[in-house]
Amino acid sequence: MILTKLYRKYQSTLTVRAGSWYIVATFAQKGIVFLAIPIFARLLTPAQYGTVALFSSWLEILTIILTLNLHSALNNARYDFEGAQFKDLVSAVLTLGILCIAVGNIVLALLPETLTQAVFGLPKSLVMLASLGTLAMFPYQVRMTTWRIALKYTFYNLVNFLTTSYGILLSVGLILVFTLVLPAYDHALARIVGLIAPYIAVSLLIVRHTLKDSRTFFRQDYWRYALALALPLMLHSLSNILMKQFDRVLINQYFGRSETGIYTLAYQFGDIANMLWVATNSAWFPWFFTHMSKGNHTQIRKRASQYALAFGVIVTGLIFIAPLLIRLLAPEEYWQATAIVPIVMATGFFSLLYSLYGNVELYEKKAGYTAMMTVLAAAVNIILNIILLPIYGYQIAAWTTLVSYICLFLGHAAI
Repeated sequence: MILTKLYRKYQSTLTVRAGSWYIVATFAQKGIVFLAIPIFARLLTPAQYGTVALFSSWLEILTIILTLNLHSALNNARYDFEGAQFKDLVSAVLTLGILCIAVGNIVLALLPETLTQAVFGLPKSLVMLASLGTLAMFPYQVRMTTWRIALKYTFYNLVNFLTTSYGILLSVGLILVFTLVLPAYDHALARIVGLIAPYIAVSLLIVRHTLKDSRTFFRQDYWRYALALALPLMLHSLSNILMKQFDRVLINQYFGRSETGIYTLAYQFGDIANMLWVATNSAWFPWFFTHMSKGNHTQIRKRASQYALAFGVIVTGLIFIAPLLIRLLAPEEYWQATAIVPIVMATGFFSLLYSLYGNVELYEKKAGYTAMMTVLAAAVNIILNIILLPIYGYQIAAWTTLVSYICLFLGHAAI
């Protein structure tokens, strides 16, 4: 009854319509990813699954490092610039990001094979593929950010959904072709190519569209504005990725690809809770910024409490269901993952809690606080993993990640 009244009260607003579609579309997109998990678990061995997971982790990390996380500056820019100025800023940010990626690729190309293997745990060919992949990911991130903050949910949702869907279909098709034509070849490469190819196609179209809107390639004031906002958030984003992904890098170094693959599959099942947070936060974020700009603090506090309570109830239910799904959908060699899934879901709940406070810091342009807390939490995660992984095995990595997110929540709440 309460939810019905709330829906009727706010259904006419653009923010709520956009938020509702963000949630529906994100669940549709993530639902396809979730349904693909048992397919890839049967097409790939745990070791190959681990290779794909390691590549994906480094792709995310390199995308943040090589682009200086510039797309994050657009969240605030939407409220500081309007019309043609905003389009010029987007074009300038895109140019700066591509230049940074080019420099980063040259540096990585010059590194010796032994060094890249030691640092990344991957052959140099895959490291360079991940590095070049950032050229596809960055324009995509820029355009998706501008659509999200402008509440253009139709474009945002459609492109997101199609890119993910084509990536999965292409990967499955390539793996089947590899099986028939090159059975001795590593199927992980087929999955990696299928993962990146759709983003390359979409990003080419995005760059073309951006150049039609504006050809502002260099503006010192725009570059300075973007860097001032993005660099502190770069530490935050990178630390956030390290908390989620670096445990897989360490597991690969300590135990090997098979354990990395099993751990990754557990995380993908447990990521249902994080998926819920990403979907709802896509709706919450613009709503929150709008009401903060109007000074509606009392309403924000009330809705935040309702949001956290509802999220907690849903995650509690998912914790009991998810381990059963692994036994139903994954081959037996992955069943060790069942003990990890509930811990990952609990981590998703604390992701929501810390973001409620972190969004206030972002609105107030206090990105230094956000970066500081995430760096500290990432340090806790990495140190605990280095100490505990050799003693208790790879499954302890889920617990160390949970502890780091609890620290993150408590730190933001204190700030």
